[in-house]
Amino acid sequence: MKNIIAAVDSATKGGLPDDWITRVICIVGVVILAVWLVRDRGPLALRGCPVRRNRLPILLPVALIGLWMFMTGITDELKRRLFNHATASLQMLFSYGSMMLVYLFLIGLMLALAHTGFARGIRGLGLRVRTIPRDLGLALVNLLAAYPLVLLAVFAVILAGQHISGPEFEFDKHPALKELTDHPTPAQTILLALFTVGFAPVFEELLFRGMLQTTLRGYLSRPWPA
Repeated sequence: MKNIIAAVDSATKGGLPDDWITRVICIVGVVILAVWLVRDRGPLALRGCPVRRNRLPILLPVALIGLWMFMTGITDELKRRLFNHATASLQMLFSYGSMMLVYLFLIGLMLALAHTGFARGIRGLGLRVRTIPRDLGLALVNLLAAYPLVLLAVFAVILAGQHISGPEFEFDKHPALKELTDHPTPAQTILLALFTVGFAPVFEELLFRGMLQTTLRGYLSRPWPA
């Protein structure tokens, strides 16, 4: 976790991470991308993706995104009213704790909708209990492949910003990241790890790939527009 925080902090200041762990991760990611491009033909493999048969209304993903934004707004308002004068550490604990509850509720809702809306229930969504260990391994591979691209994109934006606004330009650091960097505590580190590694990826995968992309794919004839 500390290496990830340091890498993000370095990237937001306009520099590429210089620790050996991050370099190894980037090298592994580049190798995975190269294998994907050569062996699987890269983006061309998307043409063979099957359509997940479902009867979900096309506006359902929009409604789910709206519900997500609404519930997020409620938690922000609660934090403003209840913890306005609290320490940054306590505000962070409330923010991520409440968002984990919101994500848990929405994950349950989407699984219930998938159970009734897909031809094969939750399995039609691509979720199978027996393949979870393998899927977690593949998710780690995807993360390694995307990691160098994300850092490169951040670095490119920093260079463009410095070219336009001057050498002092840098990304505003996220308050949670700043708090972890300046005053890290075990509770904050554990909570952030649970949120970023556990809840957020599962929620976003179900919402954007499971619901939004699947619904669009069912209404469109080609996979790329979806």
